[in-house]
Amino acid sequence: YQSDRDSDGHGSILSVSHDPVGIAITYSAYFLLLCAMSAFFFDRNSGFRAALKRLKLTNHHSNDSLRSRNKNVCGVSPIDGVSNCPSATCRTFGIMLLLCLSLSACSPDIKAPRTVPKEVAASLGNLYVNYNERICPLGTLASDFSRKVYGTQRYKGLNANQILAGWIFYYDDWADEPIKLSLKASANEQKYAAVTMMSTGGILRIFPVDGHWYSPIDKVPNDVPEAQSMFVSKSLALVSEAVAQENWQEAIKILNKIREYQLKTASNEIPSTFKTKAENCYNALNLTKLLAIICATLAILAFAVYLSGKSFKRFRPILIAFVLILLAYLTVHIGCRWIASGHVPLSNGFELMQLLALCSLAASLVLERRLPIALIMGLLAAGMTMMVSMMGESNPAIGQLVPVLHSPLLSAHVMLIMISYMLFLFMAMIGVTGLLTKDYDYMADLSRVMLYPALFLLTCGIFVGAIWANQSWGRYWGWDPKEVWALITMTVYSFGIHTGSLKWFRNSRNFHIFCILAFLCVIVTYFGVNFLLGGRHSYV
Repeated sequence: YQSDRDSDGHGSILSVSHDPVGIAITYSAYFLLLCAMSAFFFDRNSGFRAALKRLKLTNHHSNDSLRSRNKNVCGVSPIDGVSNCPSATCRTFGIMLLLCLSLSACSPDIKAPRTVPKEVAASLGNLYVNYNERICPLGTLASDFSRKVYGTQRYKGLNANQILAGWIFYYDDWADEPIKLSLKASANEQKYAAVTMMSTGGILRIFPVDGHWYSPIDKVPNDVPEAQSMFVSKSLALVSEAVAQENWQEAIKILNKIREYQLKTASNEIPSTFKTKAENCYNALNLTKLLAIICATLAILAFAVYLSGKSFKRFRPILIAFVLILLAYLTVHIGCRWIASGHVPLSNGFELMQLLALCSLAASLVLERRLPIALIMGLLAAGMTMMVSMMGESNPAIGQLVPVLHSPLLSAHVMLIMISYMLFLFMAMIGVTGLLTKDYDYMADLSRVMLYPALFLLTCGIFVGAIWANQSWGRYWGWDPKEVWALITMTVYSFGIHTGSLKWFRNSRNFHIFCILAFLCVIVTYFGVNFLLGGRHSYV
C-alpha cells in the first residue's frame, strides 16, 4: 500500500500488510455486531420497542392535549385543521413565496458587456473540451468559469455560454468587469488564473490530435498533416473574425465544423449522447440557491404558525407539494451529476449536502402522518443543507476520482453516516419543538425512536469505513480528526440509550436538552473538521 509520500512529492513510501488471522477475526466481529444491531429491533423488551408502544398508546392523547392547548381565537385546533378565520396566513405564504421568486428572477437593468447572441453561444457550448482531466461539453467549462469568477451562472442577464464567449471574443470589454473576490487569497488567485487562461485561450483544449487535446495556442507535433495543423491553429480565429463582423451564421457554421472534426477525430473519447444530455441538463439546473431560500423561508413561517396555535393542518397540502417539487429537483440534479461524472456523487461537501437534503425531505414524508411538524423539519433541514452546499467552492467542478475512491464501500460508508446525521438533526429539531411546546413526553418518545437507528447507522458507517480503509491502505483506523470526532459523536449519543443505568436520561425534558447539545458533536464532526481542523477527510 502507499502509506505516505516523500517530502518533495516525487516518491512514495510503501507498506506491506499481511494479517489473514486478524482480518478474519475483525470482520467476524463486525458481522456479529451488525447481526446484533439488526436483531435488537425485534426484541420486544428493547427501549426502541418500548418507545414505539408509548407512541401508539399516547398518540391520541397527545393530539387531544394539543387541541386543548393550542385552541386559536376561532375555537379550532391546529390538529383538526378546520377554521372559519380569514386565510391571512395563506396569503402571507403566497406573498412571501412570490416575493422570493420575483427578487431572484429580476435583475437590475445594467448594461452588459458585449457578447454573441444566444444561438452562437449555444453552438460554442456544444463543443467538447478536455477539462478537469475529462472530456465534457464546453458548456460545463462555461458554467464552472462563471461560478468561479462571478459566483453565479448568470451575469447581467447573460447565460454562462455567453459569458464565456464574451471573454473569448470581447476580452477588452470584459476585462473591466469586477470579479467577485473571496476572503481567501488562494481562491482569488484561482479566479485570476482562470481569467488569464481564458484570455490566452490556453484552457480551450478543444482540438483532438492523436489521442491528445490541444488549445489554439498549443504547438501540435511536427508529424501532423499541415491541413490538420492549420485547422487547429486557425479555426477559432476564423470564428473571431466572423464575430467581429457580426456574421453570426458564419460563426455558427465554423463552430459546427469544429464539432464535426471532434466527432470524427476522437469519437472513442467523446461521451455518449445520453451522458452529454445529462451533463447539459445538470448545467441548466441552476435553481439550488433559489429553492434553498424559498425552502427555509417557508419552513420558518410554517413553524411560526405551528407555535402560534393557528390552524396548521390546512397548510399540509402546500408543504407536501413543495416537498415533492424539491424531491423531484434534487433527484434529477443528483442523478444528472451522477451520470455526467460516472461515479456516485459523494466525493465532496457539495454533493454530501445535496444528499442530506434529499434524505431529509424523504424522511419528512415518511414521518409526517404521525408527526405533522416533520414536514417543517424536513423543509428547514433541506433549506439549510442546500444553502451550505452553495458555500465553500459553490458547486465544485465535476472531476475524475482517484481509483481508491471508486469503491462501493465508500458509497455505503458515506450514505450510512449522512442518514444518521439527518436523523440526529431531526432529533435536535424535535428537542427544540418539545421545549417550546412543553409537550415533553410525546416528543421525547419520537426522538428515542429515531435515536436507535441513527446510532446504529453511524456505527455501521464507521466500521464499513474501517473495512474500506483496510482494503485501500492496509489499516482500519488512522486517528484522523474526522474519524476521532465520528467516534466521539457515536460515544456521546450512546449515553442516550442507557436509560436503565443513567437515570438523568429518563426525564423527557432532560432528553430534549441532551438531543440539542449532542448535535453539537455532529456540527463539529462535519463543519468543524472541514473548516478548522483539516485532515484527510476534510473537504468544503
